[in-house]
Amino acid sequence: MKSVKLVFSTLITVITVCGCMGKSDKCNDLFGLAYNQNRIELDIPIIEPDWIIHDCDTNFVYWSNRQNRVISEEPTHQWKRLYLSNKAITQEEDVFHFESSTNKAYRLIIRWFPDNIDSTNFRLITYFKDEFPPTEGRYIDSVEADSVLKSWGFKSW
Repeated sequence: MKSVKLVFSTLITVITVCGCMGKSDKCNDLFGLAYNQNRIELDIPIIEPDWIIHDCDTNFVYWSNRQNRVISEEPTHQWKRLYLSNKAITQEEDVFHFESSTNKAYRLIIRWFPDNIDSTNFRLITYFKDEFPPTEGRYIDSVEADSVLKSWGFKSW
């Protein structure tokens, strides 16, 4: 019975790994790292060179660091999500995160819509550790978003 469980467990692992590799391969070329030059020209955040795809399908791609989590207290470009329709980008969402050494953490979410560049929006979220409710968020304008990014050591957008 143990050998049947071991074979079954191994089979499930192989299927899962192969399935994930197939998804990643399908998404890499469409709007991945090779598309970063376009992002630079459009003045939007790039996909970081050391990032990998964590999840994707025909309408969605999620890029982040290998750990897929906050790995330091330093401000970081945490992740990017691409939303697609008919093999075209409908939205890019970037998250910048600052895990302060105080009882607060901050997250700036930037949403860019290629069909309407003027509709880019910015949301600043403050996380209060050990408090309820644990978060507070508000939409901010591009001037305040630029100020936040600059204070965290990033290029403004």
